[in-house]
Amino acid sequence: MTKKITVLLVDDHSLVRRGFRRILEDEPDMVVVGEAGDGEEAVKLTRQLKPQVVVMDCALPKMNGLDATRQI
Repeated sequence: MTKKITVLLVDDHSLVRRGFRRILEDEPDMVVVGEAGDGEEAVKLTRQLKPQVVVMDCALPKMNGLDATRQI
């Protein structure tokens, strides 16, 4: 069995996250382990879930994606 690539999706629009999830989960070697709607939640979930990949929007409420990426 092949180990799957774990992904965290970060965007403040749930429709965008849903679209990315559908695209990524069609890939047999990828799994979306979580979703965040702002930068603070992204940092928190990354620490908890330890995904291999974070798909990050730059324009986010509370903490923008660039600052969240720096913290991650």
